[in-house]
Amino acid sequence: MTYLVATTRLILLLLSAIIVTLACGGDDLVLPDEGEPASIEILRGNEQSGRVGEPLAEPLVARVLDSRERPVTDVPVAIALGEAPSADVVPDTASTEVDGTASFRIVLGSRIGPLGGEARVATGGGDRI
Repeated sequence: MTYLVATTRLILLLLSAIIVTLACGGDDLVLPDEGEPASIEILRGNEQSGRVGEPLAEPLVARVLDSRERPVTDVPVAIALGEAPSADVVPDTASTEVDGTASFRIVLGSRIGPLGGEARVATGGGDRI
């Protein structure tokens, strides 16, 4: 049996790029309030390899922080996979725990190769960070 390997290597790159800094400059600069989501990072579960059609061994864990780098609780987080993904994310959306983390399982599909995506946090106005 041939083992087909897919990797989530690009997830770290894409998710790291999602950390938003609202550095617009000028009078229209709006910074998040303390206790409001300001950034998202991947704590663990990135750069895994696995067999096609099977879940990755470790969950993908994202953490949401406020402007003072404190964990933000009870915030909806979603993982959006790249174009035409051949993988599933379970659950679609997860709320952050007391430590600001939300966990997801990635089940690989039938495509071979890197799998990329981004983590999103829905704020009150529907904006993403």
